[in-house]
Amino acid sequence: MDLKASGLPQLTLLTLGKNKHLTKVDLSELSNLKKLDLSHCNFEDLGLSELPPSLTELSLYGNKYLSNVDLNGFPNLRKVHFSGCGLDTLNLSEMPELTELNIGYNENLTILDLDECPKIKELYFEIAGSRLQEVLLHDSNEAFPGIVKIKYDRDEKNRLTSEEYFDKKGRHIDHPELGYAKKVIEYNEDGPLEKKYTAKDI
Repeated sequence: MDLKASGLPQLTLLTLGKNKHLTKVDLSELSNLKKLDLSHCNFEDLGLSELPPSLTELSLYGNKYLSNVDLNGFPNLRKVHFSGCGLDTLNLSEMPELTELNIGYNENLTILDLDECPKIKELYFEIAGSRLQEVLLHDSNEAFPGIVKIKYDRDEKNRLTSEEYFDKKGRHIDHPELGYAKKVIEYNEDGPLEKKYTAKDI
């Protein structure tokens, strides 16, 4: 089912979640729309050119067939929720206002590039049970101060074996006070880990 909305210039919040027959939307004329919920629909390819650049919050969690998303051109987005999708690639370039990102349970995503997201404060992503290998960060990020790269090594069964941190000069950083590697190993023994990292953890 396709949906086109127009004639609502003052609309700022729109919730269309849990519409399993919704596969395409055109909301480009909703010029003041700030918050959009398209969770648990049935998108395979989201036409982001048909969404208004005024968006500050976007929820797409539970769209399990949604594999590729390009958010380039949405400079006002602050919060993005993609948990439980089927993401292979995620383009977050030129998103200077992004502060919160949730990509939990996207097991095919291998690289998370946040190098152009200097204001990121909260990351929510699955480590155990995923294929995530690298997280790239802007050198002024608040989530992991002083860290621009996190590298995850895995064995042949995709089990996490190590977690390393690097600064902007490529130097390895030992951060025992963070305790993330220890927590990851402990949680791996009990089951899948989905850990919320914030500046408060540091």
